[in-house]
Amino acid sequence: MARALFIVSVAIVLGVLIGRTAHGQDIVCGPRDDVLSALLNRYGEVPVARGLDVRGIVIEVTASRDGNWTLIFSGPTGVSCIMNSGDAFHLLPATRKGSF
Repeated sequence: MARALFIVSVAIVLGVLIGRTAHGQDIVCGPRDDVLSALLNRYGEVPVARGLDVRGIVIEVTASRDGNWTLIFSGPTGVSCIMNSGDAFHLLPATRKGSF
């Protein structure tokens, strides 16, 4: 509950756009640096994974030592949107040397 309130407050403070996912969750968007700073300051989350999709959108996962995580999509214009978040994050061990 506190996490949901924080995400909504970030939207208000940053003056960002609020939309809805297909599942009715808030989508919060703002400048990437502001979104990452807010996640670091509030939850201790830092980027732990990053990839680029075919549309040029950067997909990032941030996570904390406590297991909080957030999924962020960042467009070429520098606007990032929080798409989802949760807890119990952990990295999986590599299945063999040199693989993911």
